[in-house]
Amino acid sequence: KRYPVAPFKDTLFYVYNKVGSFSAESRANAITEKIRKLYEETFFEKDSIAVVPSDISQDIIYKNDFIIMSILDIDAKAENQTASSIANRNLNLIKKAIIYQNENYSMLPKRLGYTALLILIIGVVLYFVGKIFNRIKYHILKNSDRYFKGFKYNNITILSPQKQQFILMKLFSFVKGLTLILIVYLSLPLLFSIFPATEAYTTTLLHWILSPAKLAVMGFVHF
Repeated sequence: KRYPVAPFKDTLFYVYNKVGSFSAESRANAITEKIRKLYEETFFEKDSIAVVPSDISQDIIYKNDFIIMSILDIDAKAENQTASSIANRNLNLIKKAIIYQNENYSMLPKRLGYTALLILIIGVVLYFVGKIFNRIKYHILKNSDRYFKGFKYNNITILSPQKQQFILMKLFSFVKGLTLILIVYLSLPLLFSIFPATEAYTTTLLHWILSPAKLAVMGFVHF
C-alpha cells in the first residue's frame, strides 16, 4: 500500500515501504511535517536543499544538517527506478511546492504584521506606564511638605527634608526604569515566538527570569 506525502493538500509523491520500526505511513507523515517545517522557515533558501548520497541511501538534506527524507533501494524497486533518480525527482517536487507556497501564501507578511502590532502595543503600554509614574511623581512633589519631613534623632537632623526628597526621587526613578525594562524584557519572548528561527529564545528568556523568581519564592516559603 502506498501513502501520500501531501504537505499542502496536493500529493507530491508516495511512500511505499517501511524502514525498521517506521511504517510507510509513519515515514510519509514525518516527511510531510518536515516539508511543512521548511515552509514555515522565515527565509527559505532554495539552493540549500540538496541530495546527499550515503552508503545505504540517497538523502534529501536542507542546510547540511536537516534530513527531510532518505530514499533506499527498496523505495527505488517499488517504482522501478534508481534511488538517485527518485531522490532528484522528489527534491525538485519539494522545492517547487515550497516556493509556490511562499509566493502565493507566504507567512512572512503576516508575521511582520504581528511584529509591528506587538511593538505598537508594547509602545502604548510603556507610554501609559510612564505617564502613571510621572503623575505619581508630580503628586508627590506637589505635596512634598506633607511627605518629606526629614529625620531627626535627639534634635539632631540626620536627614533634611530636601535630602530625603532627593533620595526617594532617585529611588522612584530607579523603580520606574526597572519597571519599563521588565515590561520590554517580558515582551521579548512574544516577539521571538513569532518567527520559528528565534522561537527557541523564548524558553531561554523565560527561564532566565522565572528560575530566580522561583528560587526567591521557595526561599521565602521555607523561611
